[in-house]
Amino acid sequence: MNLKRRNLKETGRPMPIRTLCLVLGILSMTTLKAAADPAPPVLKAGDRLALCGDSMTSVTKHSAIMTRYLYACRPELNIEVFQSAISGEDTARFLRRVPGSGLETFRPTFTVIWEGHNDSRRDTDIVKAVEAYRVNLLRAVDLFQANGGRVGLASCALLGPGWGKNVEENRRFVHVSDLNRRVAREKGAAFAEVTAAMNEALTKLKKTHGPDYDIVRGDGGHGSWHGHMAIAIAFLRSLGLQSELARIEYEPAAGRATASTGHKVIKAGPEELVLESTRYPFCFLYKHPAPDVAEMWDVAEALNFFEEFNRFTLVVKGLEPGDYEVTWGRERRTFSAERLARGINLAYEFPKTPFGEAFLRVANQAYNQLRLDNIITLKRLEQNQASVAGQLGLQNDTGLVQEMFREPMRVHERAVQNARAALVPVTHSIRIRRATETR
Repeated sequence: MNLKRRNLKETGRPMPIRTLCLVLGILSMTTLKAAADPAPPVLKAGDRLALCGDSMTSVTKHSAIMTRYLYACRPELNIEVFQSAISGEDTARFLRRVPGSGLETFRPTFTVIWEGHNDSRRDTDIVKAVEAYRVNLLRAVDLFQANGGRVGLASCALLGPGWGKNVEENRRFVHVSDLNRRVAREKGAAFAEVTAAMNEALTKLKKTHGPDYDIVRGDGGHGSWHGHMAIAIAFLRSLGLQSELARIEYEPAAGRATASTGHKVIKAGPEELVLESTRYPFCFLYKHPAPDVAEMWDVAEALNFFEEFNRFTLVVKGLEPGDYEVTWGRERRTFSAERLARGINLAYEFPKTPFGEAFLRVANQAYNQLRLDNIITLKRLEQNQASVAGQLGLQNDTGLVQEMFREPMRVHERAVQNARAALVPVTHSIRIRRATETR
């Protein structure tokens, strides 16, 4: 966003409509429930998803979370992601750069346009700033809907205490968010309630982490990983991606088991079930030394991510009453027979899953792809090749760097293929024994 700390004066003219919008906007920031009932998927199998915006997107945090989720947890959708975001961008600059850009070559079928943060400060009078933004935003939406493409918009991110005049800036963002919401309704676009999701997480985590908890951190403007977890969840909701990732039903006594799409039963015995999976749960580095990375789990828990997007359900039938020890990978937990019959979410109950290393390989490839997309978007290819190689960590692959200069989108496609190739079948076992029998 390239946000600048400056005093932005509000106009003193009486404007009842503006005051009403401000009141409604503040209510939406503080009381609007972010979660909604699952809707039919907005994304379709085979979609080409473009994530466009300013530096809130180009920092490659929520976009990385979303892309990792799509590639590792929802591979059956076969979604291809292209990130096209520039720090400091507003909608006027966005409209100027689209022709002849990677976006034009990519030809997205679904485009997320998350702009407005910088547009809000193009005039000290927020009403005038928003009106100019409205004109450009409508042009941008029309541009991508013209040939049957679908579009997603969003409310603004929160600024945190670390940002100079965050209270005043957040108030200005209310006007932008309200406009984005209205345009989404008028144009039939998807809409991500980012502000509401961040506020909901902030409110809940202040109760458990203390009143000074900060959902943004960093420079107060662009956010750390835990804040971008909230942003990603808002976007995943808007894209209709709520889903059960696995449903495994196991009858130990009968030696029978079934598994949903993306999972194959290899062996079902009286104490052990072995499966092969090509659909991963979303994995967290929950003991990471960096608090903002570790707290991604806390934000996910606060925003119901595990129920909406990360259900890896195990149902165990036919057990006699009592407690049982369940071992998944190297982790053990104890549950009652009644609880196992109702079903447990393995991805929630076992923070360290057998998929951790495999997920990380996909995650790294997805992140590298988005960094490459950033360089294509910024048109940095006129730079010295050694500089580009250094930015991408490709000092030892001069052939790839040279190809990037000649055919950047071909290199993008190869990066997508690398991410998909990293998704390999994972064999994992679930062992169940009576708790009294364990040592």
